[in-house]
Amino acid sequence: MATYSQARAMLRIRAKKLLGYKNVVAVGLGRKNGDRSRRDWCIRVHVSAKTKRRTKTSVPKMLFPPHGSKWLAPVPTDVEQVGIIKLHRALPAVQSGTGLNMEEYGTCAAILKNNGLRYALTCGHVASNDLSGLHNLSYGYLDSSQLIDCSLLDSGGQEVPGVVGQCFRCSSKQSPIDLALVQLDPNACAPQRNPNVSGIRSLKSNPLQPDEQITIIRRVDRGGLYKTGLPQALDHYVSTSFDYPTSMGTQSVMYDGLICYPATSEDGALGPGDSGSAVVDAQGLLLGVHMGASNDANRPFAYGVSSDQLMSWAPTLTLV
Repeated sequence: MATYSQARAMLRIRAKKLLGYKNVVAVGLGRKNGDRSRRDWCIRVHVSAKTKRRTKTSVPKMLFPPHGSKWLAPVPTDVEQVGIIKLHRALPAVQSGTGLNMEEYGTCAAILKNNGLRYALTCGHVASNDLSGLHNLSYGYLDSSQLIDCSLLDSGGQEVPGVVGQCFRCSSKQSPIDLALVQLDPNACAPQRNPNVSGIRSLKSNPLQPDEQITIIRRVDRGGLYKTGLPQALDHYVSTSFDYPTSMGTQSVMYDGLICYPATSEDGALGPGDSGSAVVDAQGLLLGVHMGASNDANRPFAYGVSSDQLMSWAPTLTLV
């Protein structure tokens, strides 16, 4: 019977291989069949479509630890059909594995500050698909020579005032986090904080809980606030991958440590243009930044960069 720590360690070892199986779009940690009464943990495998039966080329029912490992235990898998994951930049939506275009509209999650400068936080794929390292941040270090074009709207559906048309992408192939910072011009405006974001929550010390209520702060033209509850079958520490066309050729990038939540609710459905939207809890604390969602009619899941990932590379940035 695998503990959470054992299952997470196995996920780190096997995630890349699991994402290589046919129809697999994401993997994470959860309970078998979503049954939270179970004490053991499994690796939840999100697939675009289930096959009638498992074959030798399908995801194995049980993952075994590497030879010689004394601490790890075998971990079962649980397959969940979610559809195809699409990043939610502005239309047209981008399907996993097809690549991205530059300078597309997204949403500003929040305004951050550092040393007197202001930055609008959004998703990296909203800003640029360049993963060569020429336009990337390294743990929040900002270099004015590493500027690239970006277009962005705020949660009101308007262009963010004072954007100088330039952006710092926060991830590279070596350090993939799908975030970016758009530098704001202090001479053009006094950037306002997102009134729906009151702080940043550490998910390490205060993890997401089943039935917890969360809100995705979409732009007004996208429907405004999107509220939903987290399901009992909550998946943790989700990984997925996308292929990006870059100046160095097609680069496959795996994102891990993502948060997962329902993509449909009474407030409608998350969709193109929502990338970069803030995900907050009932107290307005930032949980993450929305990236995209799967498109299954019955069980669509949404995915976001976690607040812990945000603060891991940008520990000196704080909310305005």
